[in-house]
Amino acid sequence: MGFVMTLLSALGCAPGSKAGATTPVLADYDIALRSGQVLAIDPAAASNGRFQIAPGSKLVLELTTTRGKSVIAYDTESTWTIAIELPPSADPSQPVEISLDNATAIARVAGEDVLYLARKARGKLKLTRTSDPVTGEIDIAFEAPDRDLIKLGSYALRGSFKAKAR
Repeated sequence: MGFVMTLLSALGCAPGSKAGATTPVLADYDIALRSGQVLAIDPAAASNGRFQIAPGSKLVLELTTTRGKSVIAYDTESTWTIAIELPPSADPSQPVEISLDNATAIARVAGEDVLYLARKARGKLKLTRTSDPVTGEIDIAFEAPDRDLIKLGSYALRGSFKAKAR
């Protein structure tokens, strides 16, 4: 039994393993560009982690983890989500390139509780094609998390992606 627990612990699958054992990479996310939406963050988000993508007049890029895209091991009870609201000047029919330093953004890892929450994003986002399929590049880092129960610290994602237009 001890050998099995050691092996499961090494893989990040042992009972009680935390989501922060390894973090998702860009390939682990299902990405969607939502037009006619806004990112509504609860004023008490630092304690409850709540936000929603609501009807509005902007574009929101949403990244949500899916399983099976890579060999990453993380707590399957947790969901990793990143949402970025693009500025109102972003035209969904044209290529878009923005700095994320002033964009409304949130990164969250939630399971039974909000394990990680960060809202201070830095970096850039480039959408070369904004119709289906959306293609682009992202270079984002979330620094100084509001809540970090998994000891993740700053969290970054970089690379090219394809997304669905919704």
